Amino acid sequence: MVIETKLKGPLGEFIFQKFCIDHQIDFKRVNKFGRDFEIKTTKLHLIDVKTSERSKVWKNRKFPDHVSYDVVFIDQENDSVVLYPDEKSPLYTNYWAYDLGSLDVLISEFEDFKKIKKLSTDSGEDPTIEFSTKISEIEEEYNLSLRFLFRVNTHDWRGGEGPDNIPGKPWRKFDATIYCNFKYDWDMDRVVPIDICVFYTKDMDIYPKKKPEQRVINKGINEIIDWESFRKDYTKNIFTNFEDLEQELSLLDQNK
Repeated sequence: MVIETKLKGPLGEFIFQKFCIDHQIDFKRVNKFGRDFEIKTTKLHLIDVKTSERSKVWKNRKFPDHVSYDVVFIDQENDSVVLYPDEKSPLYTNYWAYDLGSLDVLISEFEDFKKIKKLSTDSGEDPTIEFSTKISEIEEEYNLSLRFLFRVNTHDWRGGEGPDNIPGKPWRKFDATIYCNFKYDWDMDRVVPIDICVFYTKDMDIYPKKKPEQRVINKGINEIIDWESFRKDYTKNIFTNFEDLEQELSLLDQNK
């Protein structure tokens, strides 16, 4: 049975989750900030599950040593699936090269499972909720309608380019678009704002734009913010904390 590339990741995570349940391993499925699962022993282990037909040891390590790369190895020719935990993983000692079963059987179980429910993810502890809540509070306090976008950099703290959907399509419905660029602090295990950019709807037409690359044009977007020029010429629109942002947006309320 040929597996579509886009299904390999979800299949591997389903198999890994099934393995944890079958072996009564204390785990949580999270799918955020560099990890797919958290396994609790005497400490918390962060696991990034990789589904592969080539590599038994994952070498493309984007995250710090906090994360273990556990490989679900698929062998279609021999109809087998084998678990190869990272040497830092809590599963390494007891489950290296562990036979997870028949690939065809596991695919069939995965297809049945998808019909019943999605893979359950514990998203209730998403730390970006803290910042989304602050934006909602500012909206209510100053009678504003704000579009809130954010990006979390887990292994590249420099920030780089912003999202492709600014201006995007729905910006006219809001008083302003707020874009928050986060870094992930691995030691604190939480997101931290690098900068917060404000795009006022009334000024959107004058912000510097550029033609996007073809992958963005294919989405129906013909222009995006020129981030290099914006960060250089619109420093007054960039903040490092929500307190200063709120002060700025309070003035927008007075000018409505």
